[in-house]
Amino acid sequence: MKNKNTYTYFKVFAILLLFFTCLISFRFMWINYHNKGEQPVITEGVLDLTDWDFSDKETISLMGGGFFTPINS
Repeated sequence: MKNKNTYTYFKVFAILLLFFTCLISFRFMWINYHNKGEQPVITEGVLDLTDWDFSDKETISLMGGGFFTPINS
């Protein structure tokens, strides 16, 4: 009886391990698929987009410290 009970626990553990491995693998694939790639860098509070191609319609990630101050003209 004890051997059968141990085998059942092993099967449950193996199924849960397989499930979590698949879940983590899909998460890594999702992150890799949605990777932004090369992003412009904000240096000293200035975002230089002179060489940025706006025809790609990609979003720009605003990572880093700083804040936006609009210039009134």
